[in-house]
Amino acid sequence: MPCFHGGRQFDTIGVDFSKISKHSTVIALDVLDAWYEPSPHVLDLLNKTPMMNEWSIRTSPPDTCQGLVDAIAEYYKISSDHIIVGSGSSDLIFRFLPKFLDPRGVLIVKPAYGEYEFVAKLNQYPVYSFFTDSNDFCIHFDELLRKIFELQPALVCLINPNNPTGHFIKRSDVIELIEKLPEKTQLIIDETYSEYTKQSQSTSCSVIDLAGQTDRVAIFKSMSKIFALSGMRVGFLVSSKCKELQKWNPPYAVGNLAQQMAIEALRDPDYYYQKIAETHLIRRNFIKKLHLEFPKLKIFSSSINLVCIDFSSLQISAAKILNMLKKKDILVRLIDSQGVTKYDSYIRIAVQGQNKMNLIFNELASIIGGEIAL
Repeated sequence: MPCFHGGRQFDTIGVDFSKISKHSTVIALDVLDAWYEPSPHVLDLLNKTPMMNEWSIRTSPPDTCQGLVDAIAEYYKISSDHIIVGSGSSDLIFRFLPKFLDPRGVLIVKPAYGEYEFVAKLNQYPVYSFFTDSNDFCIHFDELLRKIFELQPALVCLINPNNPTGHFIKRSDVIELIEKLPEKTQLIIDETYSEYTKQSQSTSCSVIDLAGQTDRVAIFKSMSKIFALSGMRVGFLVSSKCKELQKWNPPYAVGNLAQQMAIEALRDPDYYYQKIAETHLIRRNFIKKLHLEFPKLKIFSSSINLVCIDFSSLQISAAKILNMLKKKDILVRLIDSQGVTKYDSYIRIAVQGQNKMNLIFNELASIIGGEIAL
């Protein structure tokens, strides 16, 4: 399988976890895992008596995951009839994206999370691209709609907010796009990072409440990034077609401890919104420092836990920057594989805690300064 992901810290730790004690020596900025701990409610669950943890580990979970489904429904104010849970959003994409596809194929707004294209091609459906990097990653809706009506695809796939750029489309604009789609075209939206835009109604991007009310849109969503549960693998699909799709979902789709932790996390929204606010502050400060140090460096505005930088604005190779940082055990991410027309230009840096961001700033500033001086 092509590598769409980061996760290079396992080159040091080992995929068999044999060197797991070295995890603290690697600064993993190539994946967008939360930099903060899960909710205290989740940690309390882990601190229960050994007997309770032993029971959770050896005991099969609820087969339909109904408690988790109900908790998701309550949190997002949607019907539990329109939710299917799985072992992370990638699990759900592999199992259910083909159920929305037909020979008309999918148009993917790029750059985008690579699994959507991979799964469509794996199932031998056509994939079309709508690139946004020529417009500084902003979507020109008239151009997008022209492309959609030209191709008449079965699906249009949108990552909102976008990974790897951090851009997002407001809820009102998404609704307008849905309303203007051709009659037989559906919109698939990955809303994994939508909580980052919910600081006010005017900035909200989510249409999760509409997904169960119309067959024009379906939402894939991971609980990894916002809820700091990447290792637990919990995700869900919201669609009006879930009753029909449920027959393809196996029993015990989410493990026992993972179900319990996800439910506890959903019970503590205030904690996570506090951490989201901290993330916004850390990101803005990091970007401000880079702008002050290198005014000509092109840094894209971001609404989520990442910073996307165009190094071609200084005529510097992004791959060279990545490799120089890697020598210091600092891992960042090229976004070439996610769909751009200008290669070896962009690096995505995940937002971490303030101390780590200070360190990456110092190292990055030193490298950029040295490259400019050459």
